[in-house]
Amino acid sequence: MPQAQVKINEIITIGSDPEFAIVTPQGRLIEADDIIKGDGTDPDCEFGYDGHSQTAEVRPKPARSPKEAIKELKQLLERNKKKYPQAYKNNLLAYNDQLSIGGHIHFGHSALIDNSKMVNCLVYNLDTLLALPSMYLENRILATNRRLRMDYGHFSDWRPQSWGG
Repeated sequence: MPQAQVKINEIITIGSDPEFAIVTPQGRLIEADDIIKGDGTDPDCEFGYDGHSQTAEVRPKPARSPKEAIKELKQLLERNKKKYPQAYKNNLLAYNDQLSIGGHIHFGHSALIDNSKMVNCLVYNLDTLLALPSMYLENRILATNRRLRMDYGHFSDWRPQSWGG
């Protein structure tokens, strides 16, 4: 197989779709589709829900650097305060023992298309440099329970998508 050519002027894009639960201060879960009116499953919608009406999701635009990606995420959250005030009056939680919550990091680059060797190398490096150290941030019991209950979110989980970053 020919080696993928990486163009100097082509930058890898990075995107994400962080998921969260909307929970009242008293601990009651609020369904995301009760707050996010309209078509929350539309991928062009900045706030939505993906595959589960209880789990909210934000969809920042792809960026050209991690710093730019975080800036876009912060701006998206700020932009939507007036549009979804009910979400912001409650707690937005990245963990809830009743829901499968996570999110994805998206990378886009032409060299990753149909190049399993390069993708496997990227996934291995992300596991080593990001996933392994992140394990120490998680509550060990909750993380073990999540891994036993879910068929998703394990090391080296990845899938190709047509939209890249």
